[in-house]
Amino acid sequence: MAEPNYRPQARDELLRLSLKSTSRVHEHDDGSLTIVLFVDRWEWLIPLVTSYGPDVEITEPAELRTAVIAQLRSTLAVYDTTVPTGPAPPDGLPHDDSRLRTTHGRHPGA
Repeated sequence: MAEPNYRPQARDELLRLSLKSTSRVHEHDDGSLTIVLFVDRWEWLIPLVTSYGPDVEITEPAELRTAVIAQLRSTLAVYDTTVPTGPAPPDGLPHDDSRLRTTHGRHPGA
């Protein structure tokens, strides 16, 4: 079982995901979501979760949370050792459905 918390910024996009019938979506008063996913293997969630940056947080299982943290630290290490060139990127992540368009709302193994 994977239990990520989604902040309001990712809400609309995440509600369009194709979820299994066993998944549960809990909507909170502040506009955030908790989605409970029952999956055989959670490794495919790592790139999906990290693509949302700070708008998604894994709460369970601890192994998935640890793997996401390790992936983010590894990515940060690449950027911490280089000097940025060119203009600064815009604040925040794009809030569009580009992740859904690239995966058609499915994980890569579907």
